[in-house]
Amino acid sequence: MASAVGTLCQAQRRDIPQCDHIGYSPFTLRKEICGSDGQTYSNEKHLEFQNCVYRRAITKVKDGWCKEEDQKRAEAERKKLAEEEAKRIQHFLEDGKPL
Repeated sequence: MASAVGTLCQAQRRDIPQCDHIGYSPFTLRKEICGSDGQTYSNEKHLEFQNCVYRRAITKVKDGWCKEEDQKRAEAERKKLAEEEAKRIQHFLEDGKPL
């Protein structure tokens, strides 16, 4: 029989931050912002969540990406994914079968 004496559930441990109140989800709308650490965050909630989890005080420097080349790469990848999805939809509409 396992003993539960002296154990705490994760929600009660003081060394694990509780950041659920922020309401961040990786699936929330993207509105990139540049943080004072030079990193681009998907939106302000993402930055707030990261600050909570890692106990930091990074602030928003500006709206948009920190590095223009990262923005161009991300936009190219999004365009590529959208084109691939459009092809799959078109193929399905024409053949009635998924790719």
